Amino acid sequence: MKEKQSGFSLTELTVSVLVVVFIAWVLVYIIVGGLVQGNFWYNHVDVLSALQTEHPEITKVLASTKHIWEYSEIRVLEGDTQRTYFLDTDILQNHVFHFRQKT
Repeated sequence: MKEKQSGFSLTELTVSVLVVVFIAWVLVYIIVGGLVQGNFWYNHVDVLSALQTEHPEITKVLASTKHIWEYSEIRVLEGDTQRTYFLDTDILQNHVFHFRQKT
C-alpha cells in the first residue's frame, strides 16, 4: 500500500513561483520606472505643446537640460524674448512648469 504524499507537485510550485515573479516584475517596473523617468519624460515637441497650452506666445524650444532629482530647465523663445521654464514631474507624470526670472 502506498503512503499518501504531502506537499506540492513540481507544476504547482513552478506556477506559483512564476506568478510571484511576474507580480514583482510589474511592481518594480511601475515604481522604479516612474522614479527613474521623473523629468526625463519629454521631448521638444511634447514640451512645446504642453507649454503652449498656457503660454500660446511660445514659438520654439531652444534647449533643454534634463534632470532626474531636480527641476529640468527648458529654454524657449517667447515672442522675441528667451525665457527659462523649470519642469517639475511627479511619479504619476503630472507636469508643472515654473517660470523664474534670472537674477
